[in-house]
Parts: sequence; structure tokens; C-alpha cells
Amino acid sequence: MNFVQFISSRIWYNSSSSFSTLINKIAIGGIALGVTIILLSFLILIGFKNEIEKNVYSFSGHYNLSKYSGGLSYKDNPINLYEGLNPVLNKLTYVKHSHPYILSPVLLKSHSEDIEGVLFKGINQNFNFNSFKDKLIEGSWIEFNKNENYSNQIVISSKLKRTLDAKVGDNVFLYFANNPPIYRKLELKGVFETGMEEFDNNFIFGDLLLLQKIYNWNDSLVSGVEIFIDNSDKVDIYYSDLEANSFFDEYLEKTDAKYIQVFEWLKLLDRNILIFFSLILFVASFNMISILLILIMERIRMIGVLKALGLKNNQIKNIFLFNGFKLILLGIFFGNIISISLGFLQKKYKMFQLDKSSYYMEYVPISWDFISFFQLNLTIFLITFMSMFLPVIIINKIKILDSIKFS
Repeated sequence: MNFVQFISSRIWYNSSSSFSTLINKIAIGGIALGVTIILLSFLILIGFKNEIEKNVYSFSGHYNLSKYSGGLSYKDNPINLYEGLNPVLNKLTYVKHSHPYILSPVLLKSHSEDIEGVLFKGINQNFNFNSFKDKLIEGSWIEFNKNENYSNQIVISSKLKRTLDAKVGDNVFLYFANNPPIYRKLELKGVFETGMEEFDNNFIFGDLLLLQKIYNWNDSLVSGVEIFIDNSDKVDIYYSDLEANSFFDEYLEKTDAKYIQVFEWLKLLDRNILIFFSLILFVASFNMISILLILIMERIRMIGVLKALGLKNNQIKNIFLFNGFKLILLGIFFGNIISISLGFLQKKYKMFQLDKSSYYMEYVPISWDFISFFQLNLTIFLITFMSMFLPVIIINKIKILDSIKFS
């Protein structure tokens, strides 16, 4: 241990000055509070984004494959499952799942007089139910028939269930705008809830085979195919490859472009959080500057004595920088302990609830991204540590005689 480190340690462990001890505790507490707020905000932001993206992708996949159409009806220009991109999907390693669907506008009515206009989304047994099963809150999923007859069951949202005053097991009437009009009596099998009005207000699920019969399509024709990949962060990367394998008359659309208002809102949250982080870091840095200035002013006489003994300004600065370094490390350490503990408790016990109609989820979400977590800690440390070089500049201006007289 050199002389500078020795003096720094003596100052750090010297408990004779209750004022210095108090200042150190305030510094550590201030940094810990700032770090806790930043890290918890980060965990919540990542959790919120992941939950929203999960809701959207579980409902619509990462891409939607359909056919270019100038028609106004969902019956115009179906795609053929045995042509174009769809037969290639099974050969692409990054494609995790895909399933066909058919859309049709319908009027929905139960025993009550209320009628709702919705989109009937016809699916089959290949539907990616694993990503959607946590959205099913009542009843059970559609039981698809293995013969040529379609299933007479549907699944609707909890909002539509309340509007229609229906319950699981009731018969529900669907009216299709064909020429002539067609109606079907189906059984309400289950109820889902995503928390997102774009889906809950507008869609119901039923058997794809029913719509093929109503549209008079053979088993190879559908409205489109929803495609799921193994990593949502690579949507833009895989898009070019998928588009290269598609036919000229097929339209491949990214889900984040289809629901651009949702994803643009998430980007806006990123910018707001960045501003929030910057303000907290500014406060933490200002706190460190203030603390070091106080510690320097309290030990002006010591600085004068050290200068008289021949220590250079940079050596004296290092004494205070070493102590500031310890304050930052302790503050970050306690901030991490608090934020990780609170994050773990919220993740496991869901203590803080939310209004689902406003936030799309019932509780404050938490997601762990340890690489970003480490990078954020490193950023906090570097910025607060760099801020310490500002107050120690005052040491250059302290004169030996004036400082020794200082009391």
C-alpha cells in the first residue's frame, strides 16, 4: 500500500468525525436510491415491452403471408397452401411454427338482443396454441374434428362475452354476409383475454373448415398464413430471406408494421425512459460532486499539511478519488441488492397490480436481461466516477499557508 492509499484508508475508516460519517452515508444512500430507481425502471420497461410484444405475436405471429388483392372482400384472392412460400417454411430452420387462417366478417348474437360485428378467424389444429393458451381464461379450446365435418365450437373474448350476456356452453348465432346470407348456430366453448382492445373487441376463433365450406374453397385455399420465428429480435433480418422465397403475388407483412401504432408507442416509451434515466444520472452525479466538495472543504487543513510535506496536487486528488470510488461501489452494490430483491419479489408474488384496461396486463411485469443489466450498471459507474474529477480541481487552488490557518 502506497502513501496515497494509506491516507485514503485512514480517512475512510476514521470515525472521529460524525459529520464525515453522516456525509458518507448520505452519499451511499443517494447513489443506492438512484441506482435502485434506474434498475427497477429498466426491469419494468423490459417486462412491459416483452409482455406487449408477446401478446401481439401470440395472436398474429411475427409475419403474415397473404395475397395481393384489390378486392374489398376477404373472399378475394386466397392463397394456395401448396404454392409459393408456405411449402418452403418447413425447410427454414429459424421458422418455429406456421399455421393457416381464414377471415370473415360476421354478426354475432346470443340469446340476448345485442348483436356485435366481429371478424371470424378460422383456424385448424395446427394453430400455435402453446403461445396463446395463457390467454384462455375460461372454458377450453376448440376441439377439431378429424373427419370432414367442421367443429361447431367458437372461442370469444371476455369483453364480447359480457356484451352478449353469454356463458360457456351457450349457443351463439353467427350471420355471414353471403349472397344469400348464411347463419350458423355454434357452441361457446371458451373465453380469451389478451388485454388489447385491437384483438379483444374484433376477433373470435372458430374452425377454418367452416369458412372453407361457406366460401366454397377447397382445402388448399386460405386467407393467409401466420409465421412464427425463433427470435423476435431478428424479424428484420429474416424478412428479406422469407420475401425472397415468396411468389410475386404474395404479400409478406411484418407484424410490427401491421400493428405499427403499438410498436411505435413502445419506441416512444424507450425515449421517455432514456430521458428519465438521464435525469436520475444527472442527480446522482450532482450528488457525488456535492459530497466530494463537502469532504474536501472539511479537510482543507489536511490538504495544506500534505502539500507542505511535498505531496503533489494529483496525489492529493487521488486520495479523495479513492474514497469517492468506494462510495460509488457501495452505492451501486446496495442499489443492485435492493432492485434485484424487489424485482424477484414482484416477479414471483405480483405484489403491485395494474388496471388491465389501461395497461394491457394485471400486474407490473418484470423481465431479466442480465447483459443489459450489467451494461447499465457500468454506465452508471462510469458517469458518476467521471463526475468526481470536477470537484477535485479545487485542490489545485488551495494554498498551503491559507489552508493551514483554515479552521
